Amino acid sequence: MAETLSVRCFTQVSDIDAHAAAWETLNVKSRRKGFFHSWPALKVHIEADASFAGYTPWFLAAFEGNTPKGYLALKFKDGVVTCLRELEI
Repeated sequence: MAETLSVRCFTQVSDIDAHAAAWETLNVKSRRKGFFHSWPALKVHIEADASFAGYTPWFLAAFEGNTPKGYLALKFKDGVVTCLRELEI
């Protein structure tokens, strides 16, 4: 029987970075590649890009047990949430 799927919201780069290898494994499996499909590129954007200034990262990650199954990179400021990558359906 499959484990329960849960969603966690990471708001600190260090917490997101703790799962870096898992994000990269998911990125390799993605059918549609893009800039934010790479954790190192997304991390640089969060830490240094002027368009991210003043925003808090909201990195929503789906886990089955303790295994990451997918994520959605968002940014949050003043009650507004913005998506950082295209959604793959």
